[in-house]
Amino acid sequence: FPVTIGRSLCSYGLSTQLFYFFVPPDDTAGFPKYLNDTPIMGLFTWLGFMALLTLGFDIFANIWVAGASDRSRSKLGKRRAYMWLAIFPFTISSILVFFPPHDYHSTLNVLWILSFQIMYYVGMAFYVTPFTAMMSDLGEDEKDRLLLSTLISVTWALGFAVGSQVYSIKSLLEPSMGSLQAFRFTICLFAGIGFIFMLLPLSSYRDWETDRKSTRLNSSH
Repeated sequence: FPVTIGRSLCSYGLSTQLFYFFVPPDDTAGFPKYLNDTPIMGLFTWLGFMALLTLGFDIFANIWVAGASDRSRSKLGKRRAYMWLAIFPFTISSILVFFPPHDYHSTLNVLWILSFQIMYYVGMAFYVTPFTAMMSDLGEDEKDRLLLSTLISVTWALGFAVGSQVYSIKSLLEPSMGSLQAFRFTICLFAGIGFIFMLLPLSSYRDWETDRKSTRLNSSH
């Protein structure tokens, strides 16, 4: 299940390290202050406010792509067509969000981070939702689906465990690269490995629901 390991690694940075990078716990992290930490209306940090905005895009994208992939008649496969469409923006946004244009709080930084967060969550929805449906197509019965669900959970946890080594890798690279570049390099490394893992199965995975329909059609002649 390289797809699950891949998306776990690719998403690790943005899903778990965003607050560490933009709202570090102390000055020892060695990162510039890209965002103002003054609460907006006394309620949200800038990063928290952006996370709230992107939640709506995430929910809408998941609902929309679920129905669209069911109706798709693409020659690439009704699931794989959306996965191909998503893999590049999903990966790129998980990297570029950590490269804001200014090393101080600015409106451009806010727009940069917000834009790539939206791209990330929409890309993830376009990749993960069809993939999940594809796994449901693969399971012939409830026992098979339970096994697939277990394997997906295990491989996701494996990718997450690798991603959790971000601080160890960063510490190893800090003497030669500095804190900021060491962190960015590690995030890029994880995203690159995740991209390869997510890309490999797309050339061989097929839409099993479509295959079963074709098999039934051929056997009837």
